[in-house]
Amino acid sequence: MNRTLVCLVVLSLLTLPGCKKTAATSESGASEAPEAPEAPEAAEVADAVWPPEKADAEAAGLDPKWPTILLNGELTSVRWSDGDSFKFKSGAHTGKGVRLMGYNTLESYGPVHRWGSWTAVELYRIAKASWRLGAAATWTCSASGEEDHYGRLLVDCPDAARYIIEQGHGMIFAIEGESEDALLRAQRMAMKSRVGMWEKGAPKSVITSLHSADEGEEKSPTYNRVVDTVSGAANEAPHKSSYDVCEEVCIGGDDGSCMVYVPFSQRYKNKAECLYVKEKGSK
Repeated sequence: MNRTLVCLVVLSLLTLPGCKKTAATSESGASEAPEAPEAPEAAEVADAVWPPEKADAEAAGLDPKWPTILLNGELTSVRWSDGDSFKFKSGAHTGKGVRLMGYNTLESYGPVHRWGSWTAVELYRIAKASWRLGAAATWTCSASGEEDHYGRLLVDCPDAARYIIEQGHGMIFAIEGESEDALLRAQRMAMKSRVGMWEKGAPKSVITSLHSADEGEEKSPTYNRVVDTVSGAANEAPHKSSYDVCEEVCIGGDDGSCMVYVPFSQRYKNKAECLYVKEKGSK
């Protein structure tokens, strides 16, 4: 083995900060996820075999087929559904859903996002692959017991947030207060490197959720959530419009983005027609 090859091997063994799983480092210096199988459909994620810390999981009496996190100091099995959420497979919160704090990934229930020269299907494929980055390591996380308005436990995994943002699979999502400097640096680096969702350029704002005025009184006043990609602020954009199922809503003009409106009841069951992706050659 020559000296150059030895150096490359050594560099490939660098470890991500704040986690146990090792990952390769690219020539640009950004960490890359370990090689992974093709991301499955959302309905198939539960059957995915992904044991990033198999030995530790077995030693703790956990099923080694599930990824793990270190939650408040306790090794816990989880099932990642996308890049910013998972469900617990062990421990006191078994079966409970989670919303990770500080960042947001694109929706993976269908091709609903679009901006610039990206097609909705292209961004959908990035969204579908994001769960692999979350499952790539045993992250150190914390939770105070607080939940969001959907009943999901709020969990903070700062190194996971930074890593997924670095890869261009997530964006800062600061609802209250200022964004963390480490995340801002990670996002700027991802945009400059044109990785992930920023490969074709970054819009000034990204719509992350749509609410129709006829959804019900609980959404009064009705608003859409729009993220400023420079500051990371996740702002409310009040409106009085009612949307049709599969209607595309655009905000911000040429510097903004578009998102297709699909009510929650038609995202996973009785799926709206616009959520189906027809592959080339299919009828």
